[in-house]
Amino acid sequence: MATRSHMAAVLTDHSDIFGGDGVAVGIASSGTRYFGVQNGVLTREGFNITPSGASSSLFITYFYLDPDNTELLYYAGGSELFRTTTASTVTSGTWTDMTGVAATTGSTIYSMATSRGAGYGADANRKLYIGTSGGGVYRLNDPQFAATTNPLISVRQVLQELPMASE
Repeated sequence: MATRSHMAAVLTDHSDIFGGDGVAVGIASSGTRYFGVQNGVLTREGFNITPSGASSSLFITYFYLDPDNTELLYYAGGSELFRTTTASTVTSGTWTDMTGVAATTGSTIYSMATSRGAGYGADANRKLYIGTSGGGVYRLNDPQFAATTNPLISVRQVLQELPMASE
């Protein structure tokens, strides 16, 4: 049985791997770590990989590492969405600006999540869901392969268009 002093040492044992006002972390299947820090900065193992085209990043850095394919990384800069399909090697200048997203929402992106699918490869059933400051919830179909100009689909609008079950 551990003594109280031993337990205290175990509970406080840690190491510092990155500093700053942390926002979020993503850990790839390879073990590579992604850190979001203040003012829109995104790093991979300490190297700045913030998209060079991001013009309206917030203090909070919103990014999303796809858990089914950790080469897919999304970065939100205000209402702009950037995508890479090569997260392990992306640089600040090699992101893809998904211009159709900002044109659709006009609101700041606050959250992202993907539907679970077959994982790697072309799976047109996969979706990227995006929540915005304006209360909108949007969907991007097949986000890995979507054209940069593809507009988002308003989930709220789709729900309103569904036929209501008669009582």
